[in-house]
Amino acid sequence: MNYLLLAPELGLRGGIERYNTVLVHSLVELQEPAAVHVLTLLNSKAALPSGVWHQAAGSSVSNTPTKARFVLQALYQTTSWRPDLVLCLHIHLAPIALGLKILFGVPYGLAAYGYEVWNPLSSLRRQALQGADFVVSISEFTTKMLREQHRVPENHIHLLRPVVDSAPLRNGNVSAGNAASRRLEGKRVILTVARLDSRERYKGHDTVIRALPTVQARVSNTTYVVIGEGDDRQRLEQLAREAGVADAVIFTGWVDGETLSACYQACDVFVMPSRLERRNGIWLGEGFGIVYLEAAAFGKPCIAGKYGATAEAVLDGVSGLLVDPNNVDEVAQALITLLSNPDMARQMGEAGRQRVLTDFTPETFTNQLARILEDWERNRVWHRRHHNT
Repeated sequence: MNYLLLAPELGLRGGIERYNTVLVHSLVELQEPAAVHVLTLLNSKAALPSGVWHQAAGSSVSNTPTKARFVLQALYQTTSWRPDLVLCLHIHLAPIALGLKILFGVPYGLAAYGYEVWNPLSSLRRQALQGADFVVSISEFTTKMLREQHRVPENHIHLLRPVVDSAPLRNGNVSAGNAASRRLEGKRVILTVARLDSRERYKGHDTVIRALPTVQARVSNTTYVVIGEGDDRQRLEQLAREAGVADAVIFTGWVDGETLSACYQACDVFVMPSRLERRNGIWLGEGFGIVYLEAAAFGKPCIAGKYGATAEAVLDGVSGLLVDPNNVDEVAQALITLLSNPDMARQMGEAGRQRVLTDFTPETFTNQLARILEDWERNRVWHRRHHNT
């Protein structure tokens, strides 16, 4: 079978970009590389398997000319290459997949992640969602929202959780002289890895900063490392100054793979108390949280918000602690508990690591993807026979 994938972009930073990159690699595990064609709206920042055809409509800006080229490329690929299935990797691109189905009869599957499908959709996107032959959902919470908000039939939705390839992370070739390792020696380190985007303040950096004075009063030499970049950084830096903890908060920006591994290895606790919130009638929150899995791959306990999909990534009392992300005191107490009880932290970290190695590997992802595609093909054959009779 030939597969045409439509994606905004691929990469190693954002959760959606990483999820889609894993999906491409898994699909190549199931098919010949030549059977996989990938169209991205923007340039890919991730290496694709050898033999996979890939073309980007633009460089780094999603503007009208880029979108027009993307549509033309999708039309050309469909008419010249004749894919058997289109995999649309974002709801914003779903109307294109719907158009290809109407014009050329090509079926399509759609990937659903987080708040982009939790909220009201334009009539065209809603039609495209409901017209998909199947929908892949990143979490049980997103599956619930698809049913409740858009009435997608339950038998059309397949759970395909994100994964993390723990070996490259844990074997990140961290040199003894790594600057991050030297800077964090002798400190009690809490870590967050996430974009600092003003549209994504629900991730909870601000709550951790507000909790830090209480934590420092109980656990000396505590340092908060924030990996990520975005337009909300200045606000968070100002918040740290106002809280009197600016010297204890390290904003690194985006870092390379070795430094990221060094920070995961050096941290005592990973924290991202992501909130599930409704602002101006719009739901916002974490679709799942791949970073929790990354931290667990290093054997680190995690603190996450107890509402929404993050409760699927972190098991309360097993691989970490779930907290009310709106309660600064509760976040502070969870940090103090794990920093003050190294045996508990170590046990939770190891439980999380074992869970990653069992349930969240590329192999489990590939096997589940294979079952989804097999179910779709089996249903398609059944419907054809039923229609012919």
